Amino acid sequence: MAMERISGLIINTSSVAGSTSQSYRCARQPYLLIVDDDCGVRETLRLVLRTAGYHLKTAKNGMQALQEIKKRRPALLLCDLDIPKMCGCEFLSIVRRRFPDIGVIAMSGAYSEEDVPDGVIADAFYAKGQHTPAVLLEIVADVFSKAPAYTVAHSRRFTPVWGRTISREGSGKWYVLVTCEDCLRSFPVLLGAGKGRGIHTAHCDFCQSEVDYIADPCGVNDDDFRTAVMIGDPAVRNTADYVLSPSKQL
Repeated sequence: MAMERISGLIINTSSVAGSTSQSYRCARQPYLLIVDDDCGVRETLRLVLRTAGYHLKTAKNGMQALQEIKKRRPALLLCDLDIPKMCGCEFLSIVRRRFPDIGVIAMSGAYSEEDVPDGVIADAFYAKGQHTPAVLLEIVADVFSKAPAYTVAHSRRFTPVWGRTISREGSGKWYVLVTCEDCLRSFPVLLGAGKGRGIHTAHCDFCQSEVDYIADPCGVNDDDFRTAVMIGDPAVRNTADYVLSPSKQL
């Protein structure tokens, strides 16, 4: 029995190889992109998916992944939610808006399938470290089998823009920066206590268009971040606290 240990995980390469003769192997050997900042995880996934017959590249952050997509567009993207330089949720929002034909599997070792945070734009979710490689291969095969339907749905469904946290005032309220799709101008939205993270709606300060946006679920402590939207509050606009500088789909 061939075994390999990578990043604390024991992979039975014999069983993975055996499974490729079944439904997991795709005759056309589609191209995949793996995005994860953990080298051990990248190598584990590379081993499993290449043994299953997939061609793939890897990237360690969202910026590098976008460069790889420009070179060659993958049929499927596997992305960890906690990556440097660009939050995984933000990266997935960009991918869905710019490349709606790419299938997406979000990954995380911090969540199970039942508690994936709102605002994660993906076709499926894989809980790292909680399943065998065969489960991952089943998820990948399932997304590929539904690719035509996903592509049509992605092109028709409106994708919320990303609201990046940019500052916090003394009262504990947060500001996020939202970009209007109609006039392409960015404006701050004041968030306070009251609601959870997720997808919200604001009106552009400049053209008054309605904008759906994702309140930043990355890099901010859950106890500190709540999202009660207050748009166009004159009291806020007239204070020095007003910021002048500068999307759960499973």
